[in-house]
Amino acid sequence: MSTNPVFSCLRPGSELHRTYFAGSLGGYADSLLRALSGTDEPSAVADLRQAAKLSGPAGVYDGLAMLQAALMPEPERLAWGRYMSPYSLATAIAAHVPSGGAVVDPAAGMGALLAATRGGSGLEKSPDLVRCGRLAQRLCPDDAPFRLDEGDAFDPSEGPRADTLVANPPWVLRAELPPQALHRLAAHPRYADLLRHERFDLCVPLLVEAVCTRLKPGGRFAAALPVSIATEHIWTRFRNGDLFQQCGAAVSLGFVDPPDPSAFPIQFTLCVGQVSAD
Repeated sequence: MSTNPVFSCLRPGSELHRTYFAGSLGGYADSLLRALSGTDEPSAVADLRQAAKLSGPAGVYDGLAMLQAALMPEPERLAWGRYMSPYSLATAIAAHVPSGGAVVDPAAGMGALLAATRGGSGLEKSPDLVRCGRLAQRLCPDDAPFRLDEGDAFDPSEGPRADTLVANPPWVLRAELPPQALHRLAAHPRYADLLRHERFDLCVPLLVEAVCTRLKPGGRFAAALPVSIATEHIWTRFRNGDLFQQCGAAVSLGFVDPPDPSAFPIQFTLCVGQVSAD
């Protein structure tokens, strides 16, 4: 971990952490944003800015992901699947969607996928991660800006639909889901039968709902999913497009091997697809 220059500046116990840590991950990010906005910049913040300049967006997003792993309680990370996308995974996903047009990430975390696709808009349920995403943008001023808002991917979309959707949706098995998430999913008839399986994974309904409600006709999507989604019988209705059809979208999809399987600690595949233009 210490080889990442951004994390070396931010890590618990560092001078910057001792000076600015405010009791939570989000509070830490807020205090650093205020410091970066000040005219009298402390040396520790200057060191952070220099580390970010040297390491680029990969160092910034991976460094903040290390910080999140160190400061966010493990039960919270596990219950909501809050494991950040390594920047190498973000670029692999971005390589499978066309450039240009409006981009959306329905479970954006700190915004690494939006940075890799050079802009767009994202939703993130955790306010702490939204704050970290804004800090990342401040540390990468030369990158294309993107919008990151606090919100739930399962809420109805009121904005215009996007041309492209990218996602590393949270991978959370049924046994690890918080009760409120189980209750909300059970209200959708298309997921009720699936919820009875112990191999049920939150990533599938989140991706289905996002594609059906946030992509234009003809829109393209790419997402990182567990290999089990491409192989296990429980997910046949996802692979053949039936789950999408039930919420009003005709979708064709397939799976491709990632260029760097070591980019994520769990074996994964890339799901790429397109909504029918009709």
